[in-house]
Amino acid sequence: MLKAARFPNLTHAELIFITQCGPAFAHNPGPEDEEFRFTVLSTFYAGLVDAEKLFHLSIKNLQNITPKALMGKASTVEEVAFKQNFETVMKRIKQLGLGITVEDWDAAPDNTLRQPEVHDFFAFELQEYWLGPIAAQLEYLKIYGNEEVYWGFYPAGNLPHFPALRTLILGDYSFTSEKQVEWILSHAGTLEELILDDAMIGVAVTIAETHVDIPSRTIVYEKDYSSDPPGYQPKWRGRTLVSQVWKDPTRWHNLFSRFAERLPNLKHFAFNHSHWDEQAYEHADALCSAVRLERYGAFSECEWNSFRDYDAEEFDWTDWRDWRQEGDEVIKFQVEEPGCDEEDWQALNKFLTDLKRRR
Repeated sequence: MLKAARFPNLTHAELIFITQCGPAFAHNPGPEDEEFRFTVLSTFYAGLVDAEKLFHLSIKNLQNITPKALMGKASTVEEVAFKQNFETVMKRIKQLGLGITVEDWDAAPDNTLRQPEVHDFFAFELQEYWLGPIAAQLEYLKIYGNEEVYWGFYPAGNLPHFPALRTLILGDYSFTSEKQVEWILSHAGTLEELILDDAMIGVAVTIAETHVDIPSRTIVYEKDYSSDPPGYQPKWRGRTLVSQVWKDPTRWHNLFSRFAERLPNLKHFAFNHSHWDEQAYEHADALCSAVRLERYGAFSECEWNSFRDYDAEEFDWTDWRDWRQEGDEVIKFQVEEPGCDEEDWQALNKFLTDLKRRR
C-alpha cells in the first residue's frame, strides 16, 4: 500500500476490512483487532499522500471506533504521522464511501445498540472527524450501516450539510422523524442522485423516555465523561425506566411524493432492500427499485424488527406487538403492517417515471 502513489494517474482508492470486529477489550474482536486495523489504516493513508489526482476514497467495514489520533489524542510518532497523512489525503476527496461495521452480538442482538461505541461513532464522531472537515467539497457520499445497526434514529445519524452534494447513498438507514427527511431535502439545490438501500420507516417506537426529545422524536445525547476521550450517549436521568411510545403515520408514498416535488434537480432515484448480503455496499450504484415488506419496521427499546421477523406459529407476520409496564399495570399494544403496498408502488412508479422526463 505504501507504493500506491507510484501510479501517477491514481484517482480511486478502496480499503476493505473483514466484517467481524470488536473493541480491544472484547471477548472475541476477531483476527483484525483494533490495533491491526489502525496499522492498516495508517499504511493506507501514508501510501496515498503523494497521490495528487486522488478524489474517490472508499473504506468498507470501517470499525465504529475512530482512532484517537483524529481526536487530538495522538501520543506516539506513528499516531501524529497518521493524523497528518489523513488530513492531507482527505482534503482531496470529493467522493467518499464508508461502510461501517460494529461488534456483532449474535447471542443477544439487542446488546449491539447498547454499546457506547455505536452511539459515539454515529451520533458524533462520524460528523466531527470524518465528514465535517470535508463537508464543503463532497459531491458523492455513500454511508452504510449493517444488519445489526439501522442507523439514523438509534443510533442517531447526525450528519452535516453538504453544499456541493450531487449523489447521496444511504444503506441500512431508519427514518423516524421529520428532521431526517428535511435534512435530505436541504440538498435540493445540488442533489441529482438519491439511493436508499434497505431503508426503513419506523411505524412504531418504544424507547426510554429519558433518551428522546418527544416533540421532534429524536435522540437526546449528553457528554459521557466516563470514557477517554469523552463520548456521547443517550441521555439518562435516574434509574426509573418509563417508556415513550408513538406510532408514525408517515408512509413511503408520502416521502416519494415529497422527494419528487422538492428535489427539482434529481435525475436518478433507487429504493430497495438489496439481498446482496455483504456485497450490498459495492453494488449500491446499480440498485434497482422495488417495494419490499422490509421497508417498514418497529423499534423496541434497543432492537429493530421488521414485520417478517416473527415466527409464523406465534405471530401473524402482518403485525408487531409490544408491551410496557406502568406501575402495576401492563399495557399491551399491537401495530399492524401498514398495508399500503399499492399506494407505495404507485407513488414510486410515478416518481421514477417523472425522473425519466428530467433526463
